[in-house]
Amino acid sequence: MVLQRDVPVPVWGWAEPGEKITVTFLDQTVEGVTDAKGSWVVRLAPLNLSEKPRELKIKGKAPTSELVFSDVLVGDVWLLAGQSNMGWALHESQGGKEAAIKANYPWLRYFNSGQNPEDTPRVDFDPQYRCSWSLCSPEFAQNISAVGFFFAENLHLTQKIPIGLLQTAMGGTYGESWISREAMESDPQLKYYLEQYTEALKKYPAEKERWETEKKEYEKTVERAALEKKPEPPKSDFLTNGPMGPTHIRRPNGYYNGRVCPVQPYAIQGMIWYQGEGDSEAPRVGRYQKLLTTLASTWRKNWEVGDFPILIVQLPKFIYDDPWHSWPLLREVQYKASLEIPNAGIVCLIDEGLQSQILPIQGFTMCGEDKVFWPAQAEIINKECVQLTSEKVPKPAAARYAWGPAPESSLLNSSLVPAFPFRTDDFEVGHYFDLAEFQKKNAK
Repeated sequence: MVLQRDVPVPVWGWAEPGEKITVTFLDQTVEGVTDAKGSWVVRLAPLNLSEKPRELKIKGKAPTSELVFSDVLVGDVWLLAGQSNMGWALHESQGGKEAAIKANYPWLRYFNSGQNPEDTPRVDFDPQYRCSWSLCSPEFAQNISAVGFFFAENLHLTQKIPIGLLQTAMGGTYGESWISREAMESDPQLKYYLEQYTEALKKYPAEKERWETEKKEYEKTVERAALEKKPEPPKSDFLTNGPMGPTHIRRPNGYYNGRVCPVQPYAIQGMIWYQGEGDSEAPRVGRYQKLLTTLASTWRKNWEVGDFPILIVQLPKFIYDDPWHSWPLLREVQYKASLEIPNAGIVCLIDEGLQSQILPIQGFTMCGEDKVFWPAQAEIINKECVQLTSEKVPKPAAARYAWGPAPESSLLNSSLVPAFPFRTDDFEVGHYFDLAEFQKKNAK
């Protein structure tokens, strides 16, 4: 376990109503009494950095009720949140297996908060997942978050302090899964998600019947493929996850209730948010900025540690051909949200795959009044100016940089940090790819 340094540290749990609880750590002893429902919480005064393993003791009224947590360090605790980008295992990442082999890191501890979405906020972890803190060893490191691991490893190089990672991320989730129902109900833009869910519940019995029928048909197709020694046919999202309804993994508020609420208000240093692919869909992307800023404000409120740092990871390059999605717009919204949220930062990943920083500047396009964008030649005039030209655009009206799913991009600053994708226009973007061609291809 790692406790957060330099802030009050909540310690909480459950016992018999009216029971006296005593918590001891280092030179501190604090007491509390459970409420009528058996809940209790006490707060340790801000702790100094401690790399030496200590004991945290919690005692109730019964002589046998004492809990002792050994090997407790004091350092920085970071919350990991989002979807599969954040949950992606170290051993599946580039260089991850090699990194894991060397990861005998007694200073790094890892906690995974389980998996199930819930309809109401959980106060404790689902017992089936046996959630607990784990010490980072070469074997254990294989399956922890690659983003979290490399972040902690690089942080430790400069700060030399114990680091704890609280993993709450879950693959395949949309933004509305990570917002409280209360926050959605109080905002007209976010209430849309609840209204859509209410409509889905009305259709659920019929959709469930359709799902069961399609599932049986799919199983027969799989059997025929096996007999003919052909590959198993791909599953649609509908077949994989079923109809939207009371058990769907993407239902609103589900993972906020099931994975985030149980770790609140564990004291943290900050949070890393890496999510957004599903929210790049045309109906969703316009609400994502509001969703992300609301997530930041409500999580901070419930953690009760002020405006802790929030680091947003912008979507990287990715090749897709779905006209209903626009990663360029989602990246733009992520950037705008990072400016709106106090004490937030954003990491640009658009440089993924660069061959060399000495290539000619690539990735710029420009248009005239016709709004047709053409590749542009770029020349750096000074530290604050890039001049664009294009034979196709004699009278420029707007310019864009790295505006695409997996764009060319080679504009770096003197520290080799990539420039964020941007555009100077506010044109209606619409479908990124030709919708008719997409429908024709998928109708085959």
